[in-house]
Parts: sequence; structure tokens; C-alpha cells
Amino acid sequence: MLIVDKLAPDFVGNAYFEGKLTNVKLSDYRGKWVLVCFYPGDFTYVCATEVAGIIGNYESLKQFGGAGIAISADSVHSHKVWAETSPAITAALKETGRKFPPMPMVADPTFEIGRKYGVVDEDQGIETRGRFIVDPEGILRGYEVLNATVGRNLEETFRQLQAFKFVKETGKVTPAGWKPGEGGIEPTIENAGKI
Repeated sequence: MLIVDKLAPDFVGNAYFEGKLTNVKLSDYRGKWVLVCFYPGDFTYVCATEVAGIIGNYESLKQFGGAGIAISADSVHSHKVWAETSPAITAALKETGRKFPPMPMVADPTFEIGRKYGVVDEDQGIETRGRFIVDPEGILRGYEVLNATVGRNLEETFRQLQAFKFVKETGKVTPAGWKPGEGGIEPTIENAGKI
């Protein structure tokens, strides 16, 4: 079972990245905020919209000191063809001036990685929509898991990433609805019951 504020499960996976096949290891991303995103499958209805959204916002993620990793049970060959043919993904690549998706697309055909993260739907034979925020030390800070029918809100994902970074840098906590640029709350006994 995953527990926030504990080390995120490490993994190694074969990936399609920058037009090549490569191995990706989560622990190689130490020093960065990492957004690990599982999705049900290439050539499906909602997944291309999410991958296109990440492509469109990837520069913001990089400027923030972050990186993304996309994972599904599809093969690296399927990832390659999907990235080259999906109208949503190719439009996002064209709009950003990229030739390839900026994040590795990991193949997890045996569900080994997905099982570590608790996103495998054995009955449907897919990995559900899971989003995991891992800090620069490899600590899992938060996650969200949805079924295959509803896409994630990337604005909320980026807001949470920035909130976790703010908390880590300042030692303050963030109230509900906190937005980047706002202050935080000192988590002191004197503030207990006064908020």
C-alpha cells in the first residue's frame, strides 16, 4: 500500500523517449519533482487529451524543476506509433515545436510497475488513471487515482506540485484553494483554532 511522505516505489521500465528506445528508472530523477502518470492505453478516448495537455505544459513543468513520466501497459512500439499518429498529440507537438513527446512513455505490459502503485484493474486488464507527485528526494507527496472514464485536471495537478514545493521550501502549510504567489500558514500551536 502506498503511503504519502514515504519513499515512492522505484521502478525500471523500457520507454519510448526522444525518438529512441531507452530504459527509465525513477531514482534517476532524484533532484527533480516528478509527475508519474499512469493511463489506460494508447489509442483510447481520453488518454491522448491528457498526454497532449502535458506536452503543451511541459515547459512550465521544466521551469518548475520537474519532469514527467507516462506509463501504460502498451508496448514501446505502440507508444511510438500513437505519438506519431494521434491527432491530439501531433497537434500539441506541432504547437510546441517538438518532434517527440518530452517525457518518456514507459511500457508496463506485465503490470509490474502498476501493481507497485496500486493502479491495475485486473478485470479490465488495464492500468487506471493514476497521478503521483514525487519530490526531489524520491518521497511520494500525493496521488490521485481515477477510473478510465474521467480525465485529470492538469491545472490542479500543477497547482498541487507548486503547493508541495512551497511547503518544502518555506515550512509553511497551504490552505484549501491555495494558489502560487499566495502566502501560507505557520503550522504552530499558537495558530491552532485561529484559522
